[in-house]
Amino acid sequence: TDVRAIAEKHKISEELAGRNVRYEAFEKYSNGGLIATAHSLSDNIETVLFYFARGTSLHGMGGIPPVRGRIIRPLIMCTSAEIRQYCRDMSLPYVTDSTNSDNDMTRNLIRNEILPLFSEINPSFEKSAGGSIENLRIAGDYADKLACDLIKRAEIKDGYDAAVMKDADISVLSRAFSMLISEKFGISPQKKHIDALCSLCGNPFSYQI
Repeated sequence: TDVRAIAEKHKISEELAGRNVRYEAFEKYSNGGLIATAHSLSDNIETVLFYFARGTSLHGMGGIPPVRGRIIRPLIMCTSAEIRQYCRDMSLPYVTDSTNSDNDMTRNLIRNEILPLFSEINPSFEKSAGGSIENLRIAGDYADKLACDLIKRAEIKDGYDAAVMKDADISVLSRAFSMLISEKFGISPQKKHIDALCSLCGNPFSYQI
């Protein structure tokens, strides 16, 4: 598969194009079974820092979920260093991607330059960050539940009852609008769009979660 050509065609990064190709292959050959990926705690922290640098929601700060549909991530609480050490202890061969040293890729820059700085401040940074990410993921999941409940209560024949939406807590309302836009239009809304919708409901002091 020509990942570079796919990236150019869809105007996305080669990294994202490669990810999409991998998951399409997983779906194709899994025969409806579980799909286990090798994402580590280190990968999760890199993802959260990447999202944080670009601006993200509480949902984004929850990082990579341990389970999403048929995809499971059994190593998500193990650091990359721990996994490599286990392989060495058990004489298990492993391959290091030759592109990992290319700091022109944002994730590599985070991995090679930024994460070591955090570890200088706190040698246990990865484990500490893992706990924080887990707490944020749990909070995000609860916010999603409340938002889904709001959407169900507000749903009417041709749309949603603004009066019901208006009375909701602003954090839940913001998340509900974010979910609706993502579901209906397949895009991630910007904060200004969420703010506009909240204002239309008569609840102007919005922040997206």
